[in-house]
Amino acid sequence: MRDERGITLIELIIFIIVGGLFVPLVYIAFNSVIRDLTTPETVIKTRFIAEAKMEDITKEAYDSIPSPAAYTAVNTDSRFTDASYNGYQWKWEITDIVFRDNTGTTPYTTTIASTPQNTWTANTTYGLGAYVRPTTANGHFYRVYFPKWQANTAYRNGNNIIPTTWNGHVYRLYYPSWQANTQYTPNSSVSYFNSQLFYKVVPPGSSWNSSTWYDAGDIIVSSDSQYVYRCDSCWWWCIQGSSEPSWGAMYVSDYWITWRRIDLKSGLTQPSWPAEGGTVVDNNITWRAYAIKSGSTAPSWQTGSGSITSDGSYAQWLEDTSMRSSTTEPAWPTATGGFIDDNSLKWVESNVYKLIKVYVRSPSCGSDACAYITTNVVTGRNYTTRP
Repeated sequence: MRDERGITLIELIIFIIVGGLFVPLVYIAFNSVIRDLTTPETVIKTRFIAEAKMEDITKEAYDSIPSPAAYTAVNTDSRFTDASYNGYQWKWEITDIVFRDNTGTTPYTTTIASTPQNTWTANTTYGLGAYVRPTTANGHFYRVYFPKWQANTAYRNGNNIIPTTWNGHVYRLYYPSWQANTQYTPNSSVSYFNSQLFYKVVPPGSSWNSSTWYDAGDIIVSSDSQYVYRCDSCWWWCIQGSSEPSWGAMYVSDYWITWRRIDLKSGLTQPSWPAEGGTVVDNNITWRAYAIKSGSTAPSWQTGSGSITSDGSYAQWLEDTSMRSSTTEPAWPTATGGFIDDNSLKWVESNVYKLIKVYVRSPSCGSDACAYITTNVVTGRNYTTRP
């Protein structure tokens, strides 16, 4: 009769007998597998097979590396036809690894990406870390790269950087080009592409001051540095009011004084730009040359489209949203780590890598978990020859 609290005595005896037979059988079976996987002969053999296959793969030219394969018997290879290799299997996996922008807080982190085989195309938007090949293969890859901003550093007009703390934006050192027969303001600056200097208007007079005595012919600059005026006439006393007038008109009344606007205008021919510290006269404008240099502390980066960020006294950055290639393919550098500008992009000669894994299973191994694995990384720096 069954006890309501448990099993019968007969059931307990049967369970003990079955368990006594089953557990040793299971132990013997698993112990055989474990013993096979850990024997020096098996370990040496799987390692030898794996290293041989890895050597086969990596001796190929970068573009000719054989495609990944599923598990196959190793004795299809003439080196492993001996019966002792029966039951051994191998496979290999290949993953392309390149530097990619993760668009988060740290650009240029190493991540697994799709095969970087795209060729350069004109007028195309590329992101940080994007890889291309030239349209005419030259044995090199190129990656979009911008260095991080640095303090007290000389830059060239047109240089691109990213902030030291990544904010998802790229900035270009920007001073506009000089234009002929063009009106400029007293705070205007110009430069030309790749120049280490910029040229700033030398104000032709001092800033307007309230309740100040002026003589006819004196020149002042509005406090916002947008206008230049000459004391055209005055009566009784040549003294101005206590409040700055509204500038912009050709003639402006200022208490006892009438001011006449002077338009600063460039000449018809571009001047010969001087060295740092020098000046040059351009029609009725005088330009002074300054070295382009970042400030001692990081600026407050502006993120609005087309916004300008002032960087100390001698640099300014344009928030560069274009990130587009030029209409003409650049002259790709072939030197290791060489840079080339491409419209608002900068490319660096760079590496890509193939991460190769070879798996070898012994006859007693039925999954990757017990396979012997060897890995290697090969470079794609010169993909037309042996890596």
